[in-house]
Amino acid sequence: MNVIKTETLFVLFAGVMWLAAAQTAIAASTTDYAAQGVSIVQKLAAGQYDAVGASFDVQTAKDLPQAKLSAQWKELLTQAGPFVKVKATAITPELGGYYAVVMTCVFERAPEDDVLVTFDKAGRIAGLYFGPQPTEVVNQWKAPSYAVVDRFHEFPVTVEDGPWHLPGTVTLPNGSGPFPAVVLVPGSPPLDQDATMDPNKIFKDLAWGLASRGIAVLRYTKRTHQFGAGLGGGTISSFTLQEELVDDARAAISLLAGRSDVDHRQTYLLGHSMGGIAVSKIAPDDPRIAGIVLMGTPASDLLTVFLKRVEDSVSLGGEAGEQASGMIPVLKQLRDGEVAPDKIVDLFGERNPVGYWIGLRNYEPGAVTAKLKIPVMILVAGHDAEVPPDDFESWKSALGGHKNATVKFYPRLFHLFMPSTATQKGDAPDDWVRPSHVTPEVVDDVASWILSKGKE
Repeated sequence: MNVIKTETLFVLFAGVMWLAAAQTAIAASTTDYAAQGVSIVQKLAAGQYDAVGASFDVQTAKDLPQAKLSAQWKELLTQAGPFVKVKATAITPELGGYYAVVMTCVFERAPEDDVLVTFDKAGRIAGLYFGPQPTEVVNQWKAPSYAVVDRFHEFPVTVEDGPWHLPGTVTLPNGSGPFPAVVLVPGSPPLDQDATMDPNKIFKDLAWGLASRGIAVLRYTKRTHQFGAGLGGGTISSFTLQEELVDDARAAISLLAGRSDVDHRQTYLLGHSMGGIAVSKIAPDDPRIAGIVLMGTPASDLLTVFLKRVEDSVSLGGEAGEQASGMIPVLKQLRDGEVAPDKIVDLFGERNPVGYWIGLRNYEPGAVTAKLKIPVMILVAGHDAEVPPDDFESWKSALGGHKNATVKFYPRLFHLFMPSTATQKGDAPDDWVRPSHVTPEVVDDVASWILSKGKE
């Protein structure tokens, strides 16, 4: 896993617009929010935690008592040094009746950390974040046409699993709830909470689209994106899918289980790509999960899928084929269990311990999913080069005996469930770099499926 960044982020529960990347101030009618935001930072710097807490809304006061607020701020000061000043302020565009004030702050050892304060219409604090500036700003991204921004709002959360604290966002429909909810589980490689890949954000598309249709969504930064290879200096030889995805997805479920605005009888997991494999491992043992959705996840075991993909690449020749040929012996050895568990292997540009692959050897998501008693939905894209070309038939065959399984096929989409320009099998190189969105059909299908389960 590549090291993306190693800073510790300090994210506090309940608020709106965790990804408050917009740096353009809005109309003068909201300028008092900027002054109020600066005042909050100054009170924190002065240790006036009770005065800050007095401005919290009900949920934030519950999630962030004075002792926790004090501890988090002091932890930031330990890392960044004493507070110096607010360097710049900006207010993000209104979303669902909430405004987020983004303040670039100077600390003695950190010249540009962020403090984010989110206010509701009544001027109460609905969210608070402080830490390093976000790195996932993609200027090309625009809200998809199916996102109705006045139907939902967002607030930052921290997904906590032992020492691992991952920034995340809950996208919540406006209204009293409780709402059906879905946790988005990312795939490879190390990804931010939006699953940003070049100009596109598959998870932000899904979150805004589903929330527009009355479904709460939790997305969070992948552990390997936040802490890097070896998990912030840890021992890479002990790294498995459990540490990469499974533990944090369970922690995300626990976070939603503590919220009164979420329907705990209707909490779902949606995994994309490798995230789907993690979901299939979690679902059999967690009664809190009402159903699962897998997108772009192979039905057969991953090593066999990889081996077939690499062999197909070799047959095409050229530089890519030559590079792929060197991976064939390694994949065969991993598949057949012929590599020592303490070895480190390099595949597809990522270095992982053999133990990581041992945990996936002979693991077939299709066979495991077929045994589940809960509803399952499988989405297969026709131009998905990351799964076998006949994966749609494999899933239909695997789930033929499941009483509540839905398998959907999208012939013109590629791995990100966005339109492909490819005219032959697989995707096209420009599919991954062209600004696009998860298609409305996919969002509608997932939303309809989740909402229909609540009526059964």
